[in-house]
Amino acid sequence: MMEKPDFGAPKVGRGTRNAAERRAVGGTLHDPKAGATATPTALTRSCRRTDRESVRGLAVRLADPRAIPACLRDHPEWVADGMTRYYTDAEPESCFVAAGDSGVVGYVFGAVSTARRDRWVAARVLPGLVLRGLATGAGFRCPLGQMLRAGLRGWRRASAAKRGLRRSHPAHLHVGVCEGARGRGVGRLLVSRFVEHAANAGAPGIHASVIASNGPARRFFEQQGFHELRRYAAAFPGSPDPVPMILFGRRLTSKQDERAGRTGALG
Repeated sequence: MMEKPDFGAPKVGRGTRNAAERRAVGGTLHDPKAGATATPTALTRSCRRTDRESVRGLAVRLADPRAIPACLRDHPEWVADGMTRYYTDAEPESCFVAAGDSGVVGYVFGAVSTARRDRWVAARVLPGLVLRGLATGAGFRCPLGQMLRAGLRGWRRASAAKRGLRRSHPAHLHVGVCEGARGRGVGRLLVSRFVEHAANAGAPGIHASVIASNGPARRFFEQQGFHELRRYAAAFPGSPDPVPMILFGRRLTSKQDERAGRTGALG
């Protein structure tokens, strides 16, 4: 059973092999055999099946309270399904975590193709959530019609904002780090892992949505090479008012493209 999260204000392993088996990367250590990058407090690596519940719980705890209807706050498993099920179950290869001595302290997950993610969620996640809500009676306690209308408005607004990005920035990501692990480069390492993965998967660009009033998040993405693409007003089911959002984007280059470019320059 997932622990019930605190929906208050959102909160923005060391050992490796010997020195011959590791290399420095931006002041951190990267173990090529383990495929993981270490900081003094955490190790970033690909998600494992055993990380699923930790990732789900952390994503719900770090969510903006306005994104979750009050009537669903007693059902964190449902909220986690809506937020993370595609990433942990359908595209786990695009999920990376930062693991410290106390367990998972951060994550980044996303989709190489946002269009594929949207189709999967519409077909496999949303119908199940509606049926569970009706079967348990939670759907009757929630203003279901209002929530569906808010969700439809949010989807339309986000789709309009992202129009034209399906080809230029088809991938997207979500990143979250525990408060106690922030300020140590964990988020930067996680985003770097996903960016490299998406580029090598052939995505020409990546995007991420940020609440406009979240200054630290805006600066974080700018520091990772993202730039503002456009703005839009999101409809959050837990908020009566539109929430201003900024869509950030970054163009990607795979290692194969980099090698081809160097070869061309030398030729």
